[in-house]
Amino acid sequence: MPELEVTLGPDTGDLAMRFGLHSGPVIAGVLRGEKARFQLFGDTMNTTARIETSSERNRIHISQETADLLIEAGKKNWIRAREDVVVAKGKGAMVTYWLLTKDEKSHTPNTVTSSSAGDDAEAKIKMLQIPEPSVNINANAMKVQRLIDWNCDLLAQNLKKIIARRMGHRRSSMSGAASAMTSSKVQEMEAKIGHDGKIVLEEIVEIISMPKFDAGAARGEADWQTIDIGEEAQNELREYVSLIASMYRENPFHSFEHASHVTVSTFML
Repeated sequence: MPELEVTLGPDTGDLAMRFGLHSGPVIAGVLRGEKARFQLFGDTMNTTARIETSSERNRIHISQETADLLIEAGKKNWIRAREDVVVAKGKGAMVTYWLLTKDEKSHTPNTVTSSSAGDDAEAKIKMLQIPEPSVNINANAMKVQRLIDWNCDLLAQNLKKIIARRMGHRRSSMSGAASAMTSSKVQEMEAKIGHDGKIVLEEIVEIISMPKFDAGAARGEADWQTIDIGEEAQNELREYVSLIASMYRENPFHSFEHASHVTVSTFML
């Protein structure tokens, strides 16, 4: 467009844009830091990116889900099924649609319905004869089991270190007041958790007061690798981690695998 060159300068008249639209649930949040910005995460965003990259110059490319919503809203004359089937990375064959301009709408028969769109989509995908991705259930189960073992091992190490630290406090011969983290103090705190009429969110605090460094306790601290937490504690830990793992869905980002990576990163830090 010549108008672009007037505003943006020479050789900008050929600039163009392409668009992709998809509908679905997302996770939203602000990433903190020097370039803090509001962002959207989730499989819906991944699919939208695939729709955009497979679009064409100066066209608005939409998914089957978005097309269905437009049809339900009585806007079936706004869209036209794309003739070729898009094969998107990680998504397989997808039947998509073009959002029409005003001129295109006036020349397009108003015949698209939600049911016919779905039938067309199924027929086109079958014509491609693209095999469905084979999912190795056993391999996925083994992978989840390895992640559960990994998390249990990290958490068990922390439990052993906590026990070793408590043993060091008990052995400490500090002069004056006893350490703030004596065994009786810990037991008193544990007894209150979940039994004082509060919910978990009400017990969250921004700043946790940590005890002062106890040199005597540090000298008397046992080697955590020699501590045995017992079979019962190990079984409870495994049941706890397995329960959390079962609550995650198979999303590319917000998944049990990603949570495990965050856990090990936190453990290392």
